[in-house]
Amino acid sequence: MLRTALTVVALVALVALALSAVTPLGFGYVYSDSMEPTLGVDDGFVLVPAGDVDVGDVVTYEDARTGELVTHRVVGREAGGYLTRGDANSATDQAAGAPVVSDAAVRGVLLEVGGRPVVVPGFGRVAGAVSGSLGVLLGGLALLALAATLRPRRRVGRSVVRSGEVVWPVVATTFVVTVALVAIAPAGYDASFVVTEAGVGSSLPADAEVVREVGVSVVRSPVATLLVETEGAAVDGLPEGTVTASALAPYTTANDRRAVPVPFVDATIPVLSERAYALPLAMRTPPQPGAITATLRVYPYPATLPEGTLLALHRLHPLLAAVTSAGAGLLPFAVAYRICFDGRVPLRPLATLRAPVLRRWSR
Repeated sequence: MLRTALTVVALVALVALALSAVTPLGFGYVYSDSMEPTLGVDDGFVLVPAGDVDVGDVVTYEDARTGELVTHRVVGREAGGYLTRGDANSATDQAAGAPVVSDAAVRGVLLEVGGRPVVVPGFGRVAGAVSGSLGVLLGGLALLALAATLRPRRRVGRSVVRSGEVVWPVVATTFVVTVALVAIAPAGYDASFVVTEAGVGSSLPADAEVVREVGVSVVRSPVATLLVETEGAAVDGLPEGTVTASALAPYTTANDRRAVPVPFVDATIPVLSERAYALPLAMRTPPQPGAITATLRVYPYPATLPEGTLLALHRLHPLLAAVTSAGAGLLPFAVAYRICFDGRVPLRPLATLRAPVLRRWSR
């Protein structure tokens, strides 16, 4: 029964991957309030192929300066591309220094029904929770797959499956999937500011060093270490451009813990928490009026390495940090299996154990 269930889950996952690969639809979510009230923070949306982009369309495009994906409305055209602006912003992205958006940079147009974008409330929160609990999810799937295969089987004329033929592909797949998901999981938070000559009201004065408080909510998990990277600003009081989330503790304003119910034992297991920060961002405004944007990126990594080590690897390259942290989580299991089990024998739990190990345990 368990093996059948796992087979069904695997087939469903493969079908989902195949559909995402061959259909023109894409999915995303917003992580800032720049598109309110059309799209709120964590609202999900559906992307369709761009085709001919018209003024008034909401598009997702790649920012040529940062490589980040931005979802804003097209408000005009000029030679070479489009002018864009968040619905909540008073100035265009191009007034803030962004280049015009070319057709090649547009990833898609938001699907609309009746003139309004199709919105999936809370999609970003779910996506953050899944990425934050990636280690738990993959570890559980790996254990289920191993339990399903390490069951005595009757010989009915089929070729014998050896334990190593199952365990090592599971380990390799888990490693590759973990690295891939960690590499695409970073979330960004954009804070836009209007710069005027005198800095009246909520605007910033031109050509000045200023500090402005920005609210950021981050989904935390006990199995994930978060790194926070800033661009266009720095957290006041923290000299490094990239810091661990624990370094932001002095700026914590709220901590909403969450738990998963376990009905069989009538208990709950704490899995996630969402921490809200009031970050004082220090930045230098340009000499000319316009708009500026400060970006914070949050990178979730498996919590398998000391924070200092992970931070050093991330500064070399995020992919290096992803590979090392994923490998550090799987290495103990791989070593234990290599020492305690013989991958060449058929899948029978007791027969698979290495005899020398059993002798050492019996002494």
